[in-house]
Amino acid sequence: MIREHRSREKLEGYYRKFVEEGVLDPNVHPWVAESWLKSRELGIGTEKMDVSRKLPKEEFAALQVKHQDAIDYLSGISEDIREFFQEYNLSLLLIDSDCRVLKSYSLPFYQMTPGEIEGVRVGVEDVGTSSISVAYAHQTPFWMFGPEIWFKSYQDYDTGAAPVSIGGDTAYIVTILCRSYDELPQDAVVSLLMSIKT
Repeated sequence: MIREHRSREKLEGYYRKFVEEGVLDPNVHPWVAESWLKSRELGIGTEKMDVSRKLPKEEFAALQVKHQDAIDYLSGISEDIREFFQEYNLSLLLIDSDCRVLKSYSLPFYQMTPGEIEGVRVGVEDVGTSSISVAYAHQTPFWMFGPEIWFKSYQDYDTGAAPVSIGGDTAYIVTILCRSYDELPQDAVVSLLMSIKT
């Protein structure tokens, strides 16, 4: 679900109200609200992503080999638009059907090096609310504004995620993270995300 622009100030207020007081404002998007509730229920902290629980190197290498065609295909696309990504501080991830990061392209995702984020599982059970977890739960593209992200340290970004279906099943999720949301129209990032998904 691609959404209209929202007031960051209001979204920040909704988030603080929920995290600090446990009060869920009725204006919070229902899918975000559902994910916030699950994140809290799972006891996921709100400060920073834990990337320590990643696949061992050998297992991850085997997983990348299994998905090499998709990794290479997206590498070609990202290479063609690298300058655009760099100019607007965009990051791109390829995630498998188990919500595990297969490849990080372009700029560091959440200011992490590819080595930090690749092999990490980024489902709601691992990192709380994100565009990835909502897109995965509802099997549809989803745009998330920074103040809706569970981790406070990543709320300076907006992000979109889109499942990629093969034979009727979700095989991958592609995610774009945008830090320069004031400089680049949301529509442009959403169009790029949907083009990559297609």
